Amino acid sequence: MLPDSTALLALNDDPRGRLHASIAAELARAWPDLDLPVLTQRGHHVGGGLPKDCILLTPVDRGLLRTPTGPSPYRIITACRVGDGFARESIVLLPASGVRVAVDGAEWTVAGDLDRLPSFGSDVVLVGPGQRDLAAGRLNGRPVAAVPDAAFRMMMVALGRATAAVCLPEGDRCCTPWNYAAAVLAVHGAGGKTRAPDGKDLAHSPLAARTGWLASLRAPDLDGLVPLTLSQPPGTVRASP
Repeated sequence: MLPDSTALLALNDDPRGRLHASIAAELARAWPDLDLPVLTQRGHHVGGGLPKDCILLTPVDRGLLRTPTGPSPYRIITACRVGDGFARESIVLLPASGVRVAVDGAEWTVAGDLDRLPSFGSDVVLVGPGQRDLAAGRLNGRPVAAVPDAAFRMMMVALGRATAAVCLPEGDRCCTPWNYAAAVLAVHGAGGKTRAPDGKDLAHSPLAARTGWLASLRAPDLDGLVPLTLSQPPGTVRASP
C-alpha cells in the first residue's frame, strides 16, 4: 500500500499538514494497486542509484510557499511513477493556480484554469534565477526570464505558457530526477521535446542526475539553445534548483 498522509508528512517535514494530506490522497487515487517505495530527495543521495520501481515525490520547498504579497505562483508538487528505471506516469499539482496535470505515457489530462498561470512572451527562454546573466550572454540578446523552480519552468513549456526553458550546467550542480522526471512526461505528452546536454531525449532515457536540460515545444528551438549547455566544468555532483 502507498504511505498514508502521516508517513508522507514525516517525509516532507511539513508542519501544516493539509497540503501533504492532499498529496497522499492524490497518490492513492492515481495508483491504488501499487506497492512501491515513495522517495523524496531529502535524505536520498543525489549520486546514488534509484530503485528500478518507485515513486519520486518532490517535497514542498518552503522558500517557494509564499512571497511578501501572498502565495508564490511558482509552487509545484510532482509525483512520478518510475518503472524499470524510466519515468512512466506522473501527477503535477500547481496549487497557486489550481491546475492539475496527469500523464500516462503519451496520454495526459489537464484540469483547472490555465489562464491563472503566469504567461511569458513567445520568444522568452525560462532559466533559473542564478543563470539569467549567463543565458542572456550566450543567447545573443534573446529575452530570458528567471523562474525559480526547474520543474515549474518545464511545466510552463508543457502547458503552452512559455516556448522554451532550460536548466543550465553550472559548476558542480546537477539536475536530479526529482527536478525533471514528472515534467518531462508532460512536455512529451504535449508534443514537445526535452534534451540533455549529451543530446539524449529525456522522455526515453533512464532517470539519472543530469548536468542540465533543454525543453521546447518547437524542435528548432532545441538546436538554437545548444550553446547554453556548453562548457560544463568538472566537479562533485550536487542538486540544482
